[in-house]
Amino acid sequence: MKEEALLKIREEVSKRLTENELYNNRIRRIKELQKLKEVKEYIKLIGETGNNLSLRKEKSEDIVYSCFRHYLSSFIPEEETNKIYVYLGTFQCSSECDINHGVSDIYVSRNSEEADYSLYRNLENYFIDRTISIKDRRKFEEENIVLFKNSINGYELIRREFAFLSYKYGQDVAVKKLIKKYGGNR
Repeated sequence: MKEEALLKIREEVSKRLTENELYNNRIRRIKELQKLKEVKEYIKLIGETGNNLSLRKEKSEDIVYSCFRHYLSSFIPEEETNKIYVYLGTFQCSSECDINHGVSDIYVSRNSEEADYSLYRNLENYFIDRTISIKDRRKFEEENIVLFKNSINGYELIRREFAFLSYKYGQDVAVKKLIKKYGGNR
């Protein structure tokens, strides 16, 4: 992602964290005041219970990821990403079909003799999947950063971690930490 996008994400996170804290402070103060005899009487007179007041429990990591997804939800061209991909698995083509799922390829181990292709997803743009034939896989992995956590859930976890680390330390540090943790190729 471009630095401008990361700056916008940081601004949005800062704004939301501040709003969150102000809201929570206001709710705390209201709850303190509700304990006073005069306020209890006032609430009773106007017919409001005030029981629907609650603190926001959104974690800062969730706010960061929400902002990250918001800014990157619009289509980002592949050339504007850091060219970081998460390995999703290796597959064998199949013409088998069932009524419920249609045609689906068979998941095989990374080094399987039957493997036809490997699937990768861009870390910054969820909509960029790369299907790479086994013969071209080595070249693809040399030209791009590939992190190995082969599952859709693994992809989301890495993406969330990338967002938070990028926000906190910058993209370069985030990439280095992820490569170290997930066995990337650089």
